[in-house]
Amino acid sequence: MAFDVMLARAQFPALSGPWIFMDNAGGSQVPLQMVDAVREYLLTRNVQLGGSYEISKRADEGVMTGRKFVASWIGATPEEIVFGQNSSQLLRMLALVLSTRWEPGDEIIISQAEHEANAGCWEYLEQFGMVIKTWEIDPDRLVFDLGRLSELLTDRTRLIAVHHSSNILGNIMPLREVVKLARTVGALVCADGVGHVPHRLVDVKDLGVDFYVFSVYKAFGPHLGALYGRRELLLEMPKWNHFFIEDDKIPGKFELGSGSYEMAAGLIGLEKYFRALGRSMSGPVRDVLSGVFDGVAQHETKLSRNFLSYLATKRRVHIIGEADPRLAEERLPIFSFVVEDGDPEEIALQVDKARVGIRWGHFYAVRLLDALDLLQYKGVLRVSLVHYNTEAELARLKEVLDPLLA
Repeated sequence: MAFDVMLARAQFPALSGPWIFMDNAGGSQVPLQMVDAVREYLLTRNVQLGGSYEISKRADEGVMTGRKFVASWIGATPEEIVFGQNSSQLLRMLALVLSTRWEPGDEIIISQAEHEANAGCWEYLEQFGMVIKTWEIDPDRLVFDLGRLSELLTDRTRLIAVHHSSNILGNIMPLREVVKLARTVGALVCADGVGHVPHRLVDVKDLGVDFYVFSVYKAFGPHLGALYGRRELLLEMPKWNHFFIEDDKIPGKFELGSGSYEMAAGLIGLEKYFRALGRSMSGPVRDVLSGVFDGVAQHETKLSRNFLSYLATKRRVHIIGEADPRLAEERLPIFSFVVEDGDPEEIALQVDKARVGIRWGHFYAVRLLDALDLLQYKGVLRVSLVHYNTEAELARLKEVLDPLLA
């Protein structure tokens, strides 16, 4: 089925306004179905979970339905999905819980392109004697060589923290190969999927990762974070919740206090959006998502090829990541670049005036930008697209950028 971008756009009220949204990696727009689901929860079943009365049971049902949707979305089971405020909070919890089973001298490998959420939480463990190693990027090819990762592995390696897609590079990490290497020394793999989930369908079981985290609000949903953990690992890990919560109560033993129940219930509306996009209001949601994301990939590849071809004509522009339009299919529509003799802040401010939203800065990937000597530019300019963006919007952006990049 051909992807219908206008059908998608019709579900997002914000897109009917004067602004063009091209800062989606920082937070996407939301479909009306999701907003309606949050509203319905707050107005009809906004009570504490776990009660014996009907309204509380309906509240339970709303949260569980949202959890089931996320599980189907990434190929997991509902009890393997831990909800939290955001990815940063969930990863910090995960690091602290896992570290209780590790010893001083145990090693953690962090890729150099991690968002700080999947770096600082592990580096924090240095104070408890953990050894942090960096999987450095090839500064010339801007790729991560698996041979370099292999050289870092020892029998003390406990975990590899890596992105599925960098919010700077727009790359796609070969996670299956990373997992295979990790298994040679019995190490775990924690993948940050924040930059990947909005663009491609994920199957955590097929990837083989032990943990996978993403921010739902960057994938068209409510302000919520979701962490996948393999069931057997979650069962054996120490609890994060109150002492009287039983150790086999997953995911509850990791969800401290009362959560954002209305946000979890809002995921019901996100499922309705994807079903509308796939023109299938029944049947397994995973099947619907498979068809939808196939179309999303084709549409986003066209957008990527379009914009990369444009940037290739600008001699002052240096793209941070894969720049070849012919390889657009192998990357995501996240474009970071610097402009010779150009101030990224000033360029972004000029684009703002045309009501086109892009962004400049380090995007919490300070370690990567420092390694590539890009902080001298005050960071990078970033244009991040998703499936509701159009070639007409790109034409408008190029019109605005032309005099700024000349």
